[in-house]
Amino acid sequence: MCDLNRFRVSAFPLMVISLAGTFACVVALFPSTARPQTPVDTDAEVDLFALTLVAGDLSVAGRQMTVHDPNEDGFIDAQEQSTLQWRDSVKDYDMNRDGKLTHLELAVRQAKLRDGAGITEFDLNNVKVYLRRHDANRNGQLDPDEIAKGWPDEPSDFDADKNGVITSEEMARQFAFMRGLRREMGIESVDQTRAISIVKRNDADNDKKLDVNERVGARLPLSASRFDDDGDDRLSIMEVATLFSRHRRDLGLTVPDQKKINSLMQRDFDGDGKLADRELQIFGNESSEQFTKFDADKDGEITLQEIETHFAAVRKNRGYGPKQFNVAVRLIQRHDANKSKHIEPSELHDSAAKGKLSKDILPEADLNKDGRIGLDELSRYLVKHPQD
Repeated sequence: MCDLNRFRVSAFPLMVISLAGTFACVVALFPSTARPQTPVDTDAEVDLFALTLVAGDLSVAGRQMTVHDPNEDGFIDAQEQSTLQWRDSVKDYDMNRDGKLTHLELAVRQAKLRDGAGITEFDLNNVKVYLRRHDANRNGQLDPDEIAKGWPDEPSDFDADKNGVITSEEMARQFAFMRGLRREMGIESVDQTRAISIVKRNDADNDKKLDVNERVGARLPLSASRFDDDGDDRLSIMEVATLFSRHRRDLGLTVPDQKKINSLMQRDFDGDGKLADRELQIFGNESSEQFTKFDADKDGEITLQEIETHFAAVRKNRGYGPKQFNVAVRLIQRHDANKSKHIEPSELHDSAAKGKLSKDILPEADLNKDGRIGLDELSRYLVKHPQD
C-alpha cells in the first residue's frame, strides 16, 4: 500500500530526493487535491513536486520536528502548529491534506525557500566548510567574537538583519548571491577555485590581492590591466577569476576541460608552471608516457600553455563549444529518466517543444548508431540545431 508518511523516516539519510518520484503515490491517495492547477501559495508559483530535496532541507526539517513536535508522534498537528511563525501557510505544504505536517512536508517547504533564494547544495556545502573553519563554539553561526577574527572581510554583506550575528542561512544566501553574480560575469566555480589557489600561493603580503611583483609568480595568461576594475594596480580574487574565465572561453574550453587541466597541473609540485620528467616519473613509466602528447616542442617539459593548447585543439576538432556543451548537459539531465547518462528512445517525446527533444532527432544525433544519444553526440547535434 502506498504510504506518504514512510518518507519521513527513509528520506533522511539520502543526499538528494526528487519529489517527482513520490507524485504517483500522492495522486493515488488524494486524486482530488494533489498537484492543484492553481498553486495555493500566493507568494510564488512553484510546483512543489518539481523541487529536489537535498540533505540540508532534510536536516532543517529534522530540527523543526524536534522543536515543534513535543509529543514526538512524528507529526506537527493542529495544536502544535500554533508555535510555527508561518502557521497561516501550513495548508500550502500539507501535501496530503490531513491537517498535519510530516518531516517530508517540512523539507518540501525548506526546499521551496532555498530554491526561491537560488541556494544550491553547492552553497550549503560551502556553509559547512566555512563554519568548520570559523565557528569556534560550534553553535552553527558566527558570533561577533568569531567574526572579529577576520572572516568574512565584509560582514555587513552577510549579516542581512544587522544583528551582529551571521547565521548559516545568511551565509547560504550570500554565497548564492555571489555565485549568481559570478555566473552573470561568465565565471564558473572552476575559475573561482583556480583564482583562489593562485592568489593564496602568490599573495606574499596576505592582502588577498596580487600586486605587480606577486603577479610575476602567478604567470597569468592575460594582461592584468584589462581586469583591474577598480584601478588599484592589484587583482582581487574576483578579478583573477574573471581573467581566468575570459581565457578559458577564448580558448573554447568547457568547464570539464578546465577541471582536467587543473587536475593535471596539481602534479606541478614545485609550482614553476611546468610538468618536468621528475614530476611525472612518480606516477610510473606508463603514466609518464601518456603525457608526451602534451609536449608539443618535445623538450621533455610540459607547460600549462601546451596542455591548454592541446585541449583547445581537441575541443575545436569536436566542432562544438561551451555553449552547446552546457545546453546538452541540461537536456540530458532533463530527459535521462533512468540515469544512464544517455537519452534513450523511450525518453524522447513524440513531438518537440521548448526544452523537450523529439524522437525525430535520433537518426541524426545518434552518431555511433548505438540506439541512444550521449553528451558528445548531443553537443554536436546542437551546433546544427540550436536550442534556447
